[in-house]
Amino acid sequence: MLYIHDDDLNKDRYTEYFLSLSIKDAFCQHHNLKNCLVSLNENIATILISIPDEISYERALQYDNNLKSFDILHLKVDLTTLSPYLINRIKKIFKNYVKYYELFNDQKQWIIKKNENKLLQGLVHKKFKNFIHIKVLETLCVLEKSEWVSNEFYIENKVYFFHILNIKIDFKKKNTIIFLSRKCQKLPASLLRSKIPLYNFDCIKRIAGKISYVITNAPIKHKQIREAVKNVSEELNNEYIKLLPFKEKS
Repeated sequence: MLYIHDDDLNKDRYTEYFLSLSIKDAFCQHHNLKNCLVSLNENIATILISIPDEISYERALQYDNNLKSFDILHLKVDLTTLSPYLINRIKKIFKNYVKYYELFNDQKQWIIKKNENKLLQGLVHKKFKNFIHIKVLETLCVLEKSEWVSNEFYIENKVYFFHILNIKIDFKKKNTIIFLSRKCQKLPASLLRSKIPLYNFDCIKRIAGKISYVITNAPIKHKQIREAVKNVSEELNNEYIKLLPFKEKS
């Protein structure tokens, strides 16, 4: 699966990338093939044809008599000699990639604006060996095993809060994927800010599942603050939240 990190996305930088994808898609669709390599620097597309799945061995020998019965036939095509039909098809696919790129950026900005604390609430949809699918409306979210907390079980159909780690895009499948974390050091402070936005909270150290140290300018002994800490602790599977007074520099 081919991913591009959202931080890397740059329209000028990825124009060639989108063009390469468009040429590959056009060739594979036109010839009903699975793979094609594109070199824009050399103006060459190399069509990869599997023997005997995509071409008979006898016919493949007409192109290269050194091939064996289960080899891959490599056919090179000069991109400067493409037919008008293929050129138009490539242009159409390219426009779709650019359009989806722009749509992704809009969606990314919406997600960031809506979740300023990078906090997301989602339902555990399905658990696999190394990751969990989290359902947030119709958006695909993924909690990888490296971001699990060891003493949490992630029960299917139960709702949890998560920290947004990254937003990525799969251009081939045209999916926006949000990668989440329950282990992130920022999660306890984000939860506290969501409950008491008037004060500042900053988690300076976290042993996920055991204890978090959070500095704050909130009145630590105030009933509302204690209640918020209790709620966050329960959300984090009874992880102990240690509030420390924020000390301004003199």
